[in-house]
Amino acid sequence: ETLSDGVFAVALTLLLLDVVAMAEKVGKHETVMHHLKQEWPTICAFVIGFLTILLAWVNHHAVFAFITRTDSGLLWCNGVVLVLVAIVPMPTALLAAKLDQSTRDEAIMAMGVVYLLLAIAFWWMWHYARRRGLLDPGHQPERFAGMGRYYALTIGWTALALAVSLVSIWAAIVLWALLLA
Repeated sequence: ETLSDGVFAVALTLLLLDVVAMAEKVGKHETVMHHLKQEWPTICAFVIGFLTILLAWVNHHAVFAFITRTDSGLLWCNGVVLVLVAIVPMPTALLAAKLDQSTRDEAIMAMGVVYLLLAIAFWWMWHYARRRGLLDPGHQPERFAGMGRYYALTIGWTALALAVSLVSIWAAIVLWALLLA
């Protein structure tokens, strides 16, 4: 879990690089408020990326709260989750660069693909741990089933939002926002 928390911390730090770069671009005679208005895509993308990583971190801790043992397969499952978390700053930077342009739909869809892959990875890790008997037997089985249903629902909802994004990016954004909520 310590390595995992470190990967989450590094991913969050990478998100900040665009925000720091944005702050360094303030013109000599430009007001801070004017600059912030101009840089709204970077700020918005940062918030989206931060919430994505935060949600993954919370889910990661929720899964590992039930796990009492590990094996090499679980470490590989966890590695897939961590790779996807480490990737989040890339589509976030793409979103910051494209959010106020006509190609923003592609950037938003790139974030949607990462959401879908993360949902699948969490489902896979949860089911692997459950199938291999790595979960604490002291917890009620219905809680285990509930986690599995939650991750399956997340995959379905995210896939639906990604499909909807092909027709209406704004409707997809609403679906993703509801999922985060």
